[in-house]
Amino acid sequence: MGNWLWLYPVVFVVIIALVLGFYLYNKMPSKDDAPWIIVITAATNLINQSFESPTNYFQLAVGFLLIVIGIGMYYVTVTNVYVLNLFGPSKKRIREKENRTKLLLLKDSIIEREIDIIRIWNGGVGLTQEKMAYIDEELKEKVAIFAVESSNEKRALTGEAPIPLTILAGTYSNNANFNLYFEYSQEKSKYTSLGIKKRKNPIEQKNFSDRTLEVANSLYEKELLVTVETTFSIIDTDLEQFVDIPYHLAFQSKCIKRNAITSKDQLIRASNTIFEELSAVTKTYSIKRIHLVMATQSCLCFELGQILEANFNMIPEVISYHYVNKFEGKKYPIGIKKKKKRKGELILNEGGN
Repeated sequence: MGNWLWLYPVVFVVIIALVLGFYLYNKMPSKDDAPWIIVITAATNLINQSFESPTNYFQLAVGFLLIVIGIGMYYVTVTNVYVLNLFGPSKKRIREKENRTKLLLLKDSIIEREIDIIRIWNGGVGLTQEKMAYIDEELKEKVAIFAVESSNEKRALTGEAPIPLTILAGTYSNNANFNLYFEYSQEKSKYTSLGIKKRKNPIEQKNFSDRTLEVANSLYEKELLVTVETTFSIIDTDLEQFVDIPYHLAFQSKCIKRNAITSKDQLIRASNTIFEELSAVTKTYSIKRIHLVMATQSCLCFELGQILEANFNMIPEVISYHYVNKFEGKKYPIGIKKKKKRKGELILNEGGN
């Protein structure tokens, strides 16, 4: 509801303008009079009528407007917004004054639940199975608690956690419905909320390649590489470690840029497109394992995690990868495995060469 607060002054101005316009049209003395005379005369008639007429329409309109604003403000103040914040390195909070002001949220309506595993993750450096087990348990417990305590309230998602962890968090959300998604804009240095307008699907299937003849007798037979690009392009040289995987399904935004997804409708369309194509290829080629590489927004990662969990019987084992920007070696040395109800297993140096 916080995103609609700006409507109240607009509605007030519109109603006042309509009321004054009505009197200007019906009470003006003469079309030949000067505009200022028309305004003064109409205002005088309006004031006189407030004392003479048993039904004062102006006061009635203002009273009705105040009632509407009162009901609206009451609804805003009693409606909590539960925010699930998956911390990234910057650890930005929605409840900070600057952020909530730009999102038009009331301070007392924000209940923010933060999950801070970024220190233990440490960019993937020194990550062990024991540390990953702790991260997995932390995500599982806190996301599940959040889903329960916010069951009768509005939910919002934000955060800049690594992509594999955001996907993993989505699988633990029990398919909870999120009403709002807050994405941080690097260009504008502020948070924006995904809109409610229906927009064109921002993502499309770029291509599907079958290289089974080229990689005959590969250890990765019946495995599929899936790439998703909306914020940055994934170049071929970054995918060299997956060269022995015979199948490659690629998705790409029509316009690759930060925050390419701007509405909730686009988010749903994009996640459904990926899942539907993924399911079709998996069934057609009897895929046994999926390697997932994404360069996209947190909302799409989380949403895809929800869909994968809700349809775990249709999808095989999935490994989502973390990008490491370094000059030599593999660009995706760390993966998080999800296999049906078993999740959170660390995979090091997985994916080919």
